[in-house]
Amino acid sequence: MEPFYKTVAWAPEFYGRDPSFAKGLRGLFFVVPDATEDFVICRSDDATAVQAYLMSIEHPVYGSIEGVYNDGLDLHIFCTDGTEMIVNGEESPGLIDGSGESISDDRFILCLRNPNETRVTLNQYRGLFFQATSKLMADFEDQRIRKALNIPGADQGEALKP
Repeated sequence: MEPFYKTVAWAPEFYGRDPSFAKGLRGLFFVVPDATEDFVICRSDDATAVQAYLMSIEHPVYGSIEGVYNDGLDLHIFCTDGTEMIVNGEESPGLIDGSGESISDDRFILCLRNPNETRVTLNQYRGLFFQATSKLMADFEDQRIRKALNIPGADQGEALKP
């Protein structure tokens, strides 16, 4: 079977609501259809889960991105050139740490390979997740993303320090 691809737009929502994801990993993305891209990632209760392999992440200003990690307060954006941007997600959402500038054009474009639409909504997933899994599974997913992005302490389960 030939692989097929879908583009997905993602813009940070901040306040701890954003997913963590890394290029090269299979992930679960909650999406709604959109007129400009195939899907838009969002945290709406009626967003549908799509499982897919993340092929690429592009940003019109920052270029190619390796991944995004949400530490609960800030977003860590790992660029392909090795730089890391820490974007405030609570007190001054969108403000890039140390630069005094806000993230410009906050729309990222993700390319998903062979997306499998599950027909499970975010609201249903939350119910299933909290009934059927434990904190251990959430920690495992967090560690998997951190390891893919080479975040220090990923193997030891240490908290990410800004």
